[in-house]
Amino acid sequence: MNCNEFFIESTKELYHIACGFMWSPNGQNWAHMASIAEGDCVFHYLSSKSIHPAQGQVIVAVSRVKSNPQFLSRNQLLDKLKSYDLDKCPLSINFVLNIEFNNYYNLWDRYYSEEFNKYDQFIFVEIEVIEWFRNRISIDVIRNRIPVLKRIRGSVVQGYLTPIRREWALSILSSAFPGLAVKKIYHTLSATNFGFVILASLIAGKNLLLVGPPGSGKTSYIRELLGELGIDYVLRTGNPEWTVFDVFGGLDLQGRWRDGFLTVAIRRGLEGGRPVWVVIDELNRANLDLALGEYFTLLDVEHRGEPIDAGGEKLRVPYSFRLLGTMNSFDRSLLQRLGFALRRRFAVVDFARFRNLTYSGNEEGEFCRSVRDRDLQLCKLPEIDMKKALSIFELAKPPDYATVFGDIHEWYGKSKDSVLKVEVVCPDETQETKQIGMSLDGLLACIVEEMNKVLKSYSRCEACPVEVTPGIVADALRFLVAAKAIHELAASDNAAQGEAAGGQPRVWPPGKLLYLLDFAVATYIVPQLDVLAGYVQVEGYEGQAAQTLREVATMLRVWGLGASAELVEKLSQGFNVP
Repeated sequence: MNCNEFFIESTKELYHIACGFMWSPNGQNWAHMASIAEGDCVFHYLSSKSIHPAQGQVIVAVSRVKSNPQFLSRNQLLDKLKSYDLDKCPLSINFVLNIEFNNYYNLWDRYYSEEFNKYDQFIFVEIEVIEWFRNRISIDVIRNRIPVLKRIRGSVVQGYLTPIRREWALSILSSAFPGLAVKKIYHTLSATNFGFVILASLIAGKNLLLVGPPGSGKTSYIRELLGELGIDYVLRTGNPEWTVFDVFGGLDLQGRWRDGFLTVAIRRGLEGGRPVWVVIDELNRANLDLALGEYFTLLDVEHRGEPIDAGGEKLRVPYSFRLLGTMNSFDRSLLQRLGFALRRRFAVVDFARFRNLTYSGNEEGEFCRSVRDRDLQLCKLPEIDMKKALSIFELAKPPDYATVFGDIHEWYGKSKDSVLKVEVVCPDETQETKQIGMSLDGLLACIVEEMNKVLKSYSRCEACPVEVTPGIVADALRFLVAAKAIHELAASDNAAQGEAAGGQPRVWPPGKLLYLLDFAVATYIVPQLDVLAGYVQVEGYEGQAAQTLREVATMLRVWGLGASAELVEKLSQGFNVP
């Protein structure tokens, strides 16, 4: 949910909210009304003085301020109030009064005039309701969710309009729209490192493509995954004959709109309030670039803020929507049919490699030496807008979260200052175990700097210099932050290397962090080097392209990144990689 600041409004009636405005006298007791601004968000608290038949002392809705405050005389305000027809301001049946009012002024005259006729100057603010809460939030629930409020004497809502902290607002939203929670499924999915990284990829906004041999269990794994997540899905098998009509929808011979299977899943998710995803078996058999047409960008979570046209109807693609697919490794050459732009929207995962990947003590030792011997603070990520790179963790329209899980969204709001900080337990030169503090961006930056330094030595191609670009690095960083979020939210309190309360970086065993880093490099970064495999085929295995790739592989092994190094070695032999 994109909000600048958060407030709570205390009110005894809800018609002004349904009509899309707030008002108050212009005075000291209502000072915050003068400072509220476009883009701020307001929770609406129905007080104990409620005129509605439904129970009071609950938060019932959240809205966004549409424009900055207007300062009006009393007559100007009353003229505005007369223009709001209450028949056009629908309320839930639980809140509708038995008294007939022609317009909001009639309600004001009955319930407010005696108290407020003495004021000559007023403030008027236009709002738009984001959501009426299905689960109304009582003050007791708020106090339990936000322990510090238990120490506040009197009402939590001080006066008509009260500013509140962002982390409190996120807690209120999580109570109103519980949605899916990582904690409920973490221990099942993260029993292996593979389940951990698949979950982190989805949280980081990526669609998923599992690549592996026929019969290796890719489709079964996806079905089990969605079952654990509690997410429904639409299953299709890739077809080279698919068009936009099949995938997204279009007009039939009678001129009527027909939903494609992608649109069917989207509608079901919106109607049910829980994600419904699409699974495509043998995805590469379809020409998705062609079949998606102008709707290609709906695969990108960041581009879902604006609705898309579905036969004249504006349809909002949920932030939490994902497309999952499988591909046989025997068909790997057909991966090129997907196109690089389309592949970037997927985490293309070597199923067999990472499902069974383990590290030797030597590889963990290489990783520990690398982070111990380098000053990671000196490495800088190339031209990355960090706020934009991590914006997915804030995109939400509860219960629809870009991170899929509401508790991940809430975690980020509370942890912004420390999301990149981690500590790893490593032995020093004397084999004494020590904790090494580092930042995920510094760790990734050092690897990328070393890769790009080697890649610059190859200059015999039209696309040269080939390098790891900022957008790709941002993808890898989002994945690492998502992995950290899962780890901190759901690791048990008695974990062997836990952190003290207070939001300090959680301590990681080296094998765990090495696996995550290896997956990030292999899945998000190495595929960008795929273009060099073509030059290896032209120059031969002893050519400069092959030599450059072998140097990159050697460099990755120094870091202990064995899976990434193996993929680069395949490129050096002229083979394409997932």
